[in-house]
Amino acid sequence: MIILEEEKESISLLRYLVNVPPAQLINVLLLLAAFLWAWIVRFLLRHSIDIGAVVQLSHPWDQFAANNARLKTQSTRFTTYLARVILPLTLLTNILHSYIEENKDANALVVLMYTLLPLGQAAFLILSILKTCGVVRYCVKRCLVIESSPRALRNVYILFSDTVTSFNKPIIDFALYLTYLLGIQITHFDLFLAVIPPLIRLCQCLKEYKTTKEFTLLANALKYSCHLPVVLCLWYSRVYGDDSLTIRDYNILKVMMFIQSTYSYIWDVRKDWTITSISSIRYQKSRVLFPKFYYHIAIVMDGIMRYWWLWIIILAPYDVSGKPTALFFEKEAQFIELIRRAGWVVFKLESEYSTRDSDAINYQKESR
Repeated sequence: MIILEEEKESISLLRYLVNVPPAQLINVLLLLAAFLWAWIVRFLLRHSIDIGAVVQLSHPWDQFAANNARLKTQSTRFTTYLARVILPLTLLTNILHSYIEENKDANALVVLMYTLLPLGQAAFLILSILKTCGVVRYCVKRCLVIESSPRALRNVYILFSDTVTSFNKPIIDFALYLTYLLGIQITHFDLFLAVIPPLIRLCQCLKEYKTTKEFTLLANALKYSCHLPVVLCLWYSRVYGDDSLTIRDYNILKVMMFIQSTYSYIWDVRKDWTITSISSIRYQKSRVLFPKFYYHIAIVMDGIMRYWWLWIIILAPYDVSGKPTALFFEKEAQFIELIRRAGWVVFKLESEYSTRDSDAINYQKESR
């Protein structure tokens, strides 16, 4: 009985930490992303995958040339450093949020502190990340001008840009919070932001296609363009009201979301992970670097998490307005997406390492 009570308290604390205000969500997810990256580094190195061969770890202007050992140490230290700052502030933000919800006439200083805390944390996180990693800082400045060579640098662009797409909803929430904070009313500002991450990847694919003429880049661009009809439908519902959308319109929206998820899921497995067979994984056995059941689990879990929105529609309870809520806790889809992205990164880098070209090998030799 005591054990059950302790488990209930742990679950309650976990839900309390993840059920954060919308403005705070991006900070919690950035911290989670740092934890996941530290785990990815340890996981890949444990399986003898040289991360430096497929991801450019440092830039010439960095003070110290990075290598796998330093990456492992720094990622752990950096994550611990961020956690020591963000976790207490997240707890404080949640406490203030609950207090203000219960006390509508809360002290003005308390309200001001609650309002500014997410902004301060976001600034701290972003500046810390950019300060710590010069190659990310370099790619952020040139995200639309993707460099296809060397391959290791291109992979940094891809990892960064694709990860940003996983932060789509939290970025929208944070941007709306900023407009509220600044007292600026911009119509459909969140929908405008919603198309920026996929548009970045779309532009990158088209730019690379212009240079290389590889058809797969056009197919990849089409994958990111599938996001645009969904946003257009949301815009239409806002302009003309939800009542303007008939059952048929909602069904069309679900079909478009299903096409987008299916296209992305197939691309994950077949193209990004280069998995060609369930039984043999890849045609060349030497290119299979993990135990086979790793790939099987990854394929299943990626599918489950890709269609999480569908499971919510089918299985989650509905609120008074007739909209589905969540299976476990509010905003769970954002956490699920980030975890899915971490799994994608693991098998993307494993695939890159198993098929690395001469440029990557040369970079590996130079970085040692």
